[in-house]
Amino acid sequence: MLARLILCVIKATIAIAVLIILGSIITLLFQGKASLYSFIMESVVNFNGLLVGGFGYGLLFFLKSNGKTILIKLLNIIELDSDSALFLQQQFNRYISWKRISLSSLPFYLIGSVVLINCGYPLHGFSKYYLIFFSTSIYFVASFIFFFFLFVIIFFMKLDSHNRNISIKKELISMDLNSFNMFFIITTTVGILALYLGFRGTLTATFALEDSFIRILLTLPIVLFMPTTLLYSFYPRYVLKKINEHTIIEKLKYINQTYSKEFLQNDTITLKDRLDFERNLMDLKDKVYSELKQFPVFSLRDSFSIFILIVFFIQFVLHNDPTISIFFKKILKII
Repeated sequence: MLARLILCVIKATIAIAVLIILGSIITLLFQGKASLYSFIMESVVNFNGLLVGGFGYGLLFFLKSNGKTILIKLLNIIELDSDSALFLQQQFNRYISWKRISLSSLPFYLIGSVVLINCGYPLHGFSKYYLIFFSTSIYFVASFIFFFFLFVIIFFMKLDSHNRNISIKKELISMDLNSFNMFFIITTTVGILALYLGFRGTLTATFALEDSFIRILLTLPIVLFMPTTLLYSFYPRYVLKKINEHTIIEKLKYINQTYSKEFLQNDTITLKDRLDFERNLMDLKDKVYSELKQFPVFSLRDSFSIFILIVFFIQFVLHNDPTISIFFKKILKII
Protein backbone atom coordinates (compact mmCIF):
# COMPACT_ATOMS: atom_id res chain seq x y z
CA MET A 1 0.00 0.00 0.00
CA LEU A 2 2.81 2.40 0.90
CA ALA A 3 4.55 1.51 -2.35
CA ARG A 4 1.38 2.37 -4.31
CA LEU A 5 1.16 5.76 -2.61
CA ILE A 6 4.83 6.50 -3.29
CA LEU A 7 4.30 5.53 -6.93
CA CYS A 8 1.31 7.91 -7.14
CA VAL A 9 3.43 10.73 -5.69
CA ILE A 10 6.24 10.03 -8.17
CA LYS A 11 3.83 9.97 -11.12
CA ALA A 12 2.21 13.21 -9.97
CA THR A 13 5.61 14.88 -9.52
CA ILE A 14 6.64 13.84 -13.04
CA ALA A 15 3.34 15.17 -14.44
CA ILE A 16 3.84 18.51 -12.63
CA ALA A 17 7.43 18.68 -13.92
CA VAL A 18 6.18 18.14 -17.47
CA LEU A 19 3.65 20.98 -17.05
CA ILE A 20 6.36 23.29 -15.70
CA ILE A 21 8.66 22.40 -18.61
CA LEU A 22 5.82 23.04 -21.06
CA GLY A 23 5.10 26.41 -19.45
CA SER A 24 8.81 27.24 -19.49
CA ILE A 25 9.11 26.50 -23.22
CA ILE A 26 6.10 28.68 -24.08
CA THR A 27 7.38 31.46 -21.79
CA LEU A 28 10.80 31.35 -23.46
CA LEU A 29 9.29 31.49 -26.94
CA PHE A 30 6.92 34.41 -26.28
CA GLN A 31 8.44 36.34 -23.36
CA GLY A 32 12.20 35.75 -23.43
CA LYS A 33 14.89 34.44 -21.09
CA ALA A 34 14.27 36.93 -18.28
CA SER A 35 10.63 35.90 -17.95
CA LEU A 36 11.67 32.24 -18.19
CA TYR A 37 14.01 32.60 -15.21
CA SER A 38 11.32 34.41 -13.18
CA PHE A 39 8.72 31.77 -14.05
CA ILE A 40 10.97 28.89 -12.97
CA MET A 41 11.92 30.66 -9.73
CA GLU A 42 8.29 31.36 -8.86
CA SER A 43 6.78 28.01 -9.84
CA VAL A 44 9.51 25.70 -8.53
CA VAL A 45 11.24 27.59 -5.71
CA ASN A 46 8.89 30.23 -4.27
CA PHE A 47 5.57 28.39 -4.73
CA ASN A 48 7.06 24.91 -4.03
CA GLY A 49 5.25 23.76 -7.17
CA LEU A 50 6.95 20.39 -7.62
CA LEU A 51 6.63 19.31 -3.98
CA VAL A 52 3.15 20.67 -3.32
CA GLY A 53 1.82 19.35 -6.62
CA GLY A 54 3.59 16.02 -6.29
CA PHE A 55 2.33 15.22 -2.79
CA GLY A 56 -1.09 16.85 -3.28
CA TYR A 57 -2.00 15.29 -6.61
CA GLY A 58 -0.24 12.05 -5.63
CA LEU A 59 -2.48 11.69 -2.57
CA LEU A 60 -5.54 12.61 -4.64
CA PHE A 61 -4.75 9.90 -7.22
CA PHE A 62 -4.11 7.36 -4.45
CA LEU A 63 -7.42 8.11 -2.73
CA LYS A 64 -9.29 7.91 -6.03
CA SER A 65 -7.80 4.50 -6.86
CA ASN A 66 -7.64 2.92 -3.39
CA GLY A 67 -9.85 4.82 -0.92
CA LYS A 68 -13.18 3.33 -1.87
CA THR A 69 -11.66 -0.16 -2.23
CA ILE A 70 -10.34 -0.11 1.34
CA LEU A 71 -13.70 0.99 2.75
CA ILE A 72 -15.59 -1.60 0.70
CA LYS A 73 -13.22 -4.23 2.10
CA LEU A 74 -14.29 -3.08 5.56
CA LEU A 75 -17.97 -3.48 4.72
CA ASN A 76 -17.28 -7.01 3.47
CA ILE A 77 -15.86 -8.22 6.78
CA ILE A 78 -18.51 -6.84 9.12
CA GLU A 79 -21.85 -8.47 9.85
CA LEU A 80 -24.99 -6.48 10.67
CA ASP A 81 -28.69 -6.99 11.09
CA SER A 82 -30.75 -6.17 7.99
CA ASP A 83 -31.86 -2.69 9.14
CA SER A 84 -28.34 -1.60 10.10
CA ALA A 85 -26.89 -3.07 6.91
CA LEU A 86 -29.34 -1.13 4.75
CA PHE A 87 -28.71 2.09 6.70
CA LEU A 88 -24.92 1.85 6.50
CA GLN A 89 -24.99 0.96 2.81
CA GLN A 90 -27.09 4.08 2.17
CA GLN A 91 -24.67 6.18 4.21
CA PHE A 92 -21.70 4.71 2.35
CA ASN A 93 -23.25 5.49 -1.04
CA ARG A 94 -24.15 8.95 0.18
CA TYR A 95 -20.82 10.05 1.62
CA ILE A 96 -18.17 7.96 -0.14
CA SER A 97 -19.15 9.29 -3.54
CA TRP A 98 -16.61 10.92 -5.87
CA LYS A 99 -19.35 13.08 -7.40
CA ARG A 100 -20.51 14.36 -4.01
CA ILE A 101 -16.93 15.00 -2.87
CA SER A 102 -16.09 16.85 -6.10
CA LEU A 103 -19.21 19.04 -5.95
CA SER A 104 -18.58 19.83 -2.28
CA SER A 105 -15.01 20.84 -3.17
CA LEU A 106 -15.99 23.42 -5.80
CA PRO A 107 -17.07 26.27 -3.44
CA PHE A 108 -13.86 25.91 -1.40
CA TYR A 109 -11.83 25.83 -4.60
CA LEU A 110 -13.48 29.00 -5.95
CA ILE A 111 -13.10 30.91 -2.66
CA GLY A 112 -9.47 29.83 -2.31
CA SER A 113 -8.70 30.81 -5.90
CA VAL A 114 -10.24 34.27 -5.46
CA VAL A 115 -8.22 34.82 -2.27
CA LEU A 116 -5.01 33.61 -3.94
CA ILE A 117 -5.48 35.75 -7.06
CA ASN A 118 -6.24 38.85 -4.97
CA CYS A 119 -2.93 38.47 -3.17
CA GLY A 120 -1.31 39.81 -6.34
CA TYR A 121 0.67 37.43 -8.52
CA PRO A 122 4.16 38.26 -9.76
CA LEU A 123 5.15 37.92 -13.44
CA HIS A 124 3.12 39.16 -16.41
CA GLY A 125 1.55 37.90 -19.59
CA PHE A 126 1.34 34.17 -20.30
CA SER A 127 3.66 33.11 -17.45
CA LYS A 128 1.47 34.92 -14.90
CA TYR A 129 -1.78 33.30 -16.01
CA TYR A 130 -0.14 29.89 -16.36
CA LEU A 131 1.16 30.20 -12.78
CA ILE A 132 -2.33 31.24 -11.61
CA PHE A 133 -3.89 28.17 -13.24
CA PHE A 134 -1.14 25.94 -11.90
CA SER A 135 -1.29 27.18 -8.28
CA THR A 136 -5.06 27.60 -7.88
CA SER A 137 -5.64 24.01 -9.03
CA ILE A 138 -3.97 22.93 -5.78
CA TYR A 139 -6.97 24.41 -3.95
CA PHE A 140 -9.26 21.95 -5.65
CA VAL A 141 -6.90 19.10 -4.73
CA ALA A 142 -6.79 20.23 -1.10
CA SER A 143 -10.59 20.67 -1.01
CA PHE A 144 -11.15 17.21 -2.49
CA ILE A 145 -8.85 15.57 0.06
CA PHE A 146 -10.45 17.58 2.87
CA PHE A 147 -13.97 16.43 1.98
CA PHE A 148 -12.86 12.84 1.52
CA PHE A 149 -11.40 12.90 5.04
CA LEU A 150 -14.51 14.65 6.40
CA PHE A 151 -16.98 12.24 4.79
CA VAL A 152 -14.98 9.22 5.98
CA ILE A 153 -15.22 10.61 9.53
CA ILE A 154 -18.98 11.11 9.15
CA PHE A 155 -19.40 7.57 7.79
CA PHE A 156 -17.48 6.12 10.73
CA MET A 157 -19.66 8.15 13.10
CA LYS A 158 -22.66 6.40 11.54
CA LEU A 159 -20.84 3.08 11.88
CA ASP A 160 -20.02 3.81 15.52
CA SER A 161 -23.66 4.64 16.27
CA HIS A 162 -24.55 1.04 15.28
CA ASN A 163 -21.49 -0.63 16.82
CA ARG A 164 -23.61 -2.82 19.13
CA ASN A 165 -25.34 -4.30 16.10
CA ILE A 166 -22.06 -4.98 14.30
CA SER A 167 -19.81 -7.99 14.55
CA ILE A 168 -16.84 -9.17 12.54
CA LYS A 169 -17.52 -12.11 10.23
CA LYS A 170 -14.06 -13.31 11.12
CA GLU A 171 -11.79 -11.72 13.71
CA LEU A 172 -9.57 -9.07 12.26
CA ILE A 173 -6.25 -10.83 11.94
CA SER A 174 -3.05 -8.80 12.19
CA MET A 175 -2.80 -8.32 8.43
CA ASP A 176 -6.36 -6.99 8.15
CA LEU A 177 -6.00 -4.52 11.00
CA ASN A 178 -2.56 -3.40 9.84
CA SER A 179 -3.99 -2.83 6.36
CA PHE A 180 -6.65 -0.43 7.69
CA ASN A 181 -4.21 1.23 10.09
CA MET A 182 -1.61 1.69 7.36
CA PHE A 183 -4.15 3.28 5.02
CA PHE A 184 -5.17 5.93 7.55
CA ILE A 185 -1.60 6.54 8.75
CA ILE A 186 0.02 7.04 5.34
CA THR A 187 -2.81 9.15 3.90
CA THR A 188 -2.76 11.35 7.02
CA THR A 189 1.03 11.72 6.89
CA VAL A 190 1.08 12.69 3.22
CA GLY A 191 -1.92 15.00 3.75
CA ILE A 192 -0.16 16.87 6.58
CA LEU A 193 3.08 17.00 4.58
CA ALA A 194 1.28 18.42 1.53
CA LEU A 195 -0.50 20.99 3.73
CA TYR A 196 2.80 22.00 5.34
CA LEU A 197 4.49 22.43 1.95
CA GLY A 198 1.51 24.38 0.64
CA PHE A 199 1.47 26.69 3.66
CA ARG A 200 5.21 27.20 3.36
CA GLY A 201 4.67 28.11 -0.29
CA THR A 202 2.30 30.91 0.76
CA LEU A 203 5.09 32.27 3.01
CA THR A 204 7.82 32.17 0.37
CA ALA A 205 5.69 33.21 -2.65
CA THR A 206 6.39 36.76 -3.84
CA PHE A 207 2.84 38.11 -3.71
CA ALA A 208 2.34 41.83 -4.35
CA LEU A 209 0.18 42.32 -1.23
CA GLU A 210 2.65 41.38 1.50
CA ASP A 211 0.69 42.53 4.55
CA SER A 212 -2.90 42.59 3.37
CA PHE A 213 -5.87 41.00 5.14
CA ILE A 214 -6.52 38.95 2.01
CA ARG A 215 -3.16 37.21 2.35
CA ILE A 216 -3.97 36.35 5.96
CA LEU A 217 -6.99 34.45 4.62
CA LEU A 218 -4.56 31.99 3.05
CA THR A 219 -4.07 30.49 6.49
CA LEU A 220 -7.77 29.60 6.84
CA PRO A 221 -7.39 26.15 5.20
CA ILE A 222 -5.10 25.24 8.10
CA VAL A 223 -7.90 25.88 10.60
CA LEU A 224 -10.20 23.52 8.67
CA PHE A 225 -7.81 20.93 7.30
CA MET A 226 -5.51 20.23 10.24
CA PRO A 227 -8.11 19.21 12.89
CA THR A 228 -10.05 17.21 10.28
CA THR A 229 -6.90 15.36 9.20
CA LEU A 230 -5.98 14.43 12.77
CA LEU A 231 -9.51 13.25 13.51
CA TYR A 232 -9.50 11.26 10.25
CA SER A 233 -6.27 9.56 11.33
CA PHE A 234 -7.42 8.36 14.74
CA TYR A 235 -11.22 8.19 14.87
CA PRO A 236 -11.82 5.45 12.22
CA ARG A 237 -9.08 3.32 13.82
CA TYR A 238 -10.69 3.83 17.22
CA VAL A 239 -14.08 2.69 15.86
CA LEU A 240 -12.53 -0.39 14.20
CA LYS A 241 -10.69 -1.29 17.37
CA LYS A 242 -13.88 -0.92 19.42
CA ILE A 243 -15.91 -3.11 17.02
CA ASN A 244 -13.19 -5.76 16.96
CA GLU A 245 -12.90 -5.81 20.75
CA HIS A 246 -16.67 -6.02 21.15
CA THR A 247 -16.85 -8.96 18.72
CA ILE A 248 -14.09 -10.93 20.43
CA ILE A 249 -15.41 -10.27 23.93
CA GLU A 250 -18.90 -11.39 22.92
CA LYS A 251 -17.49 -14.62 21.48
CA LEU A 252 -15.48 -15.25 24.61
CA LYS A 253 -18.62 -14.77 26.70
CA TYR A 254 -20.45 -17.23 24.48
CA ILE A 255 -17.70 -19.83 24.87
CA ASN A 256 -17.55 -19.30 28.59
CA GLN A 257 -21.32 -19.52 29.11
CA THR A 258 -22.03 -22.37 26.69
CA TYR A 259 -19.13 -24.77 26.29
CA SER A 260 -17.65 -24.41 29.74
CA LYS A 261 -21.06 -25.05 31.35
CA GLU A 262 -21.68 -28.17 29.26
CA PHE A 263 -18.16 -29.41 29.79
CA LEU A 264 -17.98 -28.87 33.54
CA GLN A 265 -21.44 -30.39 34.18
CA ASN A 266 -20.50 -33.58 32.37
CA ASP A 267 -19.98 -36.20 35.09
CA THR A 268 -17.83 -38.37 32.83
CA ILE A 269 -15.11 -35.69 32.69
CA THR A 270 -12.26 -36.25 35.09
CA LEU A 271 -11.02 -33.54 37.44
CA LYS A 272 -7.75 -33.33 35.53
CA ASP A 273 -9.58 -32.71 32.23
CA ARG A 274 -11.75 -30.06 33.83
CA LEU A 275 -8.70 -28.26 35.18
CA ASP A 276 -7.00 -28.50 31.78
CA PHE A 277 -10.10 -27.07 30.10
CA GLU A 278 -10.26 -24.14 32.51
CA ARG A 279 -6.54 -23.49 32.10
CA ASN A 280 -6.80 -23.57 28.30
CA LEU A 281 -9.79 -21.24 28.42
CA MET A 282 -7.87 -18.78 30.58
CA ASP A 283 -4.87 -19.00 28.23
CA LEU A 284 -7.18 -18.25 25.30
CA LYS A 285 -8.59 -15.20 27.06
CA ASP A 286 -5.11 -13.93 27.96
CA LYS A 287 -3.93 -14.42 24.39
CA VAL A 288 -6.92 -12.56 22.97
CA TYR A 289 -6.53 -9.62 25.36
CA SER A 290 -2.81 -9.53 24.67
CA GLU A 291 -3.53 -9.52 20.94
CA LEU A 292 -5.93 -6.60 21.33
CA LYS A 293 -3.29 -4.54 23.13
CA GLN A 294 -0.92 -4.94 20.20
CA PHE A 295 -3.06 -2.61 18.06
CA PRO A 296 -3.30 0.73 19.86
CA VAL A 297 -5.09 3.65 18.22
CA PHE A 298 -1.83 5.61 18.44
CA SER A 299 1.51 3.97 17.61
CA LEU A 300 5.06 4.81 16.56
CA ARG A 301 3.91 4.79 12.95
CA ASP A 302 2.13 8.07 13.70
CA SER A 303 5.34 9.73 14.90
CA PHE A 304 6.33 11.14 11.50
CA SER A 305 2.99 12.88 10.95
CA ILE A 306 3.08 14.22 14.53
CA PHE A 307 6.61 15.51 13.93
CA ILE A 308 5.50 17.32 10.75
CA LEU A 309 2.53 18.74 12.66
CA ILE A 310 4.82 20.11 15.40
CA VAL A 311 7.17 21.71 12.85
CA PHE A 312 4.13 23.08 11.03
CA PHE A 313 2.69 24.56 14.22
CA ILE A 314 6.00 26.18 15.22
CA GLN A 315 6.40 27.74 11.78
CA PHE A 316 2.81 28.96 11.82
CA VAL A 317 3.21 30.57 15.26
CA LEU A 318 6.56 32.15 14.41
CA HIS A 319 5.13 33.69 11.27
CA ASN A 320 1.87 34.98 12.78
CA ASP A 321 2.93 35.94 16.31
CA PRO A 322 5.62 38.68 16.29
CA THR A 323 6.17 38.45 20.05
CA ILE A 324 7.03 34.75 19.99
CA SER A 325 9.06 35.23 16.81
CA ILE A 326 11.20 37.94 18.48
CA PHE A 327 11.61 35.74 21.57
CA PHE A 328 12.95 32.79 19.56
CA LYS A 329 15.28 35.08 17.57
CA LYS A 330 16.77 36.33 20.86
CA ILE A 331 17.19 32.73 22.08
CA LEU A 332 18.98 31.77 18.87
CA LYS A 333 21.33 34.76 19.22
CA ILE A 334 22.21 33.68 22.76
CA ILE A 335 22.87 30.09 21.60
